[in-house]
Amino acid sequence: MSPADLPLALATALAEAREIEAASGGGFSIVGIRYDAGSLTIDVDLDARTFIAAHTPGGLLFEPTEHVSITLPPTFPVGYPRASVAHTRFAGYENVLRGDGLCLFRSPSTDWDPKMGLSGYVLERLWTWFDRVARNDVEQQGGAFHAPTLSRVLPVPAAVVAEASEPDATRPWMGYTRLTVAPPKAIDHARASTPDRVVIKGWDTSTARHIRGQRFGAAVLVGGRLGFEFPDTLGSLLRSLESTGLEPRTVVKHLGRVARAGVRGHPLYFTIGTSMGIDDSRHFLTTLFLPRPLSEALWEAGGTRRKEEAIDRVLTEGDGLPLLVCRSHEARPTVAVRRDQGAPMSWFEGREVAIWGCGAVGGPIAIAIARAGAARLVLRDKGVVSPGLLARQPYEADDVGLAKVDALRHRIRGIRPDLRVEADINDVTRIPPGTDWSDGAEIVIDATAAIPVRAFLDLRRSTPAVPILTVGVDARAERVFARLLTGSDPGSLGDLERDVRLQLAEREGGREYLDGFFPSRPRDSTDPFYPEPGCSESTFVGSAADMNALSAMALNWSARRLVQSQGTSAALLACQPYLALEDTDRLASVQFGARPYCHLKDPRLGFTVHLGEGVTSQLSRAIADARERLGPDVETGGALFGDWDSVRRVVWIDRAGPPPLDSIEAVDRFTCGVEGLAAETERLATASHGAVGFIGTWHTHPRHPPEPSGRDLASLADVFSRPERLPRVFTMLIVGSPHTAPELHPHVFSKGEFRGIPAP
Repeated sequence: MSPADLPLALATALAEAREIEAASGGGFSIVGIRYDAGSLTIDVDLDARTFIAAHTPGGLLFEPTEHVSITLPPTFPVGYPRASVAHTRFAGYENVLRGDGLCLFRSPSTDWDPKMGLSGYVLERLWTWFDRVARNDVEQQGGAFHAPTLSRVLPVPAAVVAEASEPDATRPWMGYTRLTVAPPKAIDHARASTPDRVVIKGWDTSTARHIRGQRFGAAVLVGGRLGFEFPDTLGSLLRSLESTGLEPRTVVKHLGRVARAGVRGHPLYFTIGTSMGIDDSRHFLTTLFLPRPLSEALWEAGGTRRKEEAIDRVLTEGDGLPLLVCRSHEARPTVAVRRDQGAPMSWFEGREVAIWGCGAVGGPIAIAIARAGAARLVLRDKGVVSPGLLARQPYEADDVGLAKVDALRHRIRGIRPDLRVEADINDVTRIPPGTDWSDGAEIVIDATAAIPVRAFLDLRRSTPAVPILTVGVDARAERVFARLLTGSDPGSLGDLERDVRLQLAEREGGREYLDGFFPSRPRDSTDPFYPEPGCSESTFVGSAADMNALSAMALNWSARRLVQSQGTSAALLACQPYLALEDTDRLASVQFGARPYCHLKDPRLGFTVHLGEGVTSQLSRAIADARERLGPDVETGGALFGDWDSVRRVVWIDRAGPPPLDSIEAVDRFTCGVEGLAAETERLATASHGAVGFIGTWHTHPRHPPEPSGRDLASLADVFSRPERLPRVFTMLIVGSPHTAPELHPHVFSKGEFRGIPAP
């Protein structure tokens, strides 16, 4: 057929071949063209004298002219070319299959790029192969060997998973594998079932340690190699093993002993290990499936009557017995390299983790941490799987009605049978006092999105002090808010959340996050989303894709901070990538650290009082101004702005204001005025998105200790008689001078303390 009759892709390839021929100066000569069943085969003669001149000991020695056939499939250039020779002189050498096929790709899906075309294949692959094998540098000296190639396509009777590392054997070693065999798993597919799954659990030198239900396989480890291509019959395999020092008769006897250790008529599994490298004690493992006829013959060979005759029969018929090769899957820790090595999630490998909440956030997090190699998981959730949850939570229809923790534990054990998974269906806030709330974990992850749970964590976290990660999403699953509190941080989740709120208020683009996670108005009855009628819990709107994306962002961020051993607490706020792409001015993500505080202790009610950055400077300026105006002995003061939390017993002071104009400043007292106070309170509340309000007053005792005087208490009683002006918890900060340097003492009061105290 003429090139005009070829499909365009093949005609283009043929034209490239002719261009190579014209430019090669006789090094590449086309001697034939065949087009059959949609495939194009180009027969060429290669001038191999250059490769002969480059030959080194151990390399492949070529004829002056080597004939090669290059076949392009009908799917070319998506399908890759294949090269072959019309002889078997290359058999047994690297990258030679079935004696005549040249394997030029380690992984065609990544090594073959269709835009290479035929020119790239010839010049970058075929020509390079001839040069390298002539120089004997296909395998670098001392480097890793290539795994034995299995070119024969036969039914796969079993998939073998090698979990246990093999014995250190530099010389031929014969022994046994301890196996577990899982039956086929039914699937909805054209194939009725999957193959048996055989797991190599260990290695032994004897079958004497037999336990109930234990299956044994035969094993041979050789210090050398069996060639690039694995033998395809029992006879050729025995001859290859003989080249390593194992006598065929000895191998057949060994197989017979294994057959006798099992059940007559059952198939046998024969694992062969070949060296991974010159200085490497590890082995490539190939497991053979020996079906019933052969296993029956080996049973006879392992007996005591007519044993030698049975062995002779196996040796004689070996070349007619094709090997059935199992598909192998590596799980040996000394061989398999984790696909997530070096990823931030590697921090969780070997660790014990407690996860509170197993829903749309906690479920994906638990599965990801299990896959990351955690040693132990503790799952806590009081919920039950319902049909509506299947839209975005990692459960199946058969799980409906089960406790979430039980369904998730079952799924995780399907992924990691070795993982210790504990499940608790009780409300996490009811963990009894005096017990280890962390369950002995190295980190606790709160994915409940429940405000009471975060309060519970703050109340209980001091003992033991372990890191806490909390993760939540906004009402439409467009944004995620993650908080990582380190074990050494003396603050609380409440501190961290409030810091984030204040910093967002100052940050351009922070409004969307404030509205999503710190709404400034109470939610009305139209806000929550109730997916089911009746007394169901409100939730957010979001898909499984939303939850997987947001959960992964939060988990990777926290893991990276833990890997880097960053000892400070921090928070992440991030939005879905599509939102950032739609509006480039949008704040795509932001990380905030915990702000530094000066920590004071209230001696009366046990509150911890946090003075924010700048508060002491504000106090110093106001005191210096009063001293200049009124002299050193007159008391001065002003209003305090911040917030308080009676559950966590915390007061946050963010601002200390100067004295209002109607304040009374005297030698024996200070009474804080109210002029301008409402306006200042409103301004700060607006600027902070509701995080800052009026919380109390401060004043000085220039010549006295920083303790409330009788006048101070009477004045406070008068203030509390007008509750419309006051918070339920009132903070009085006194700057006293009992010694050479001023001292700050906070005093926290509640309204109930002032019943019966007369006003001044």
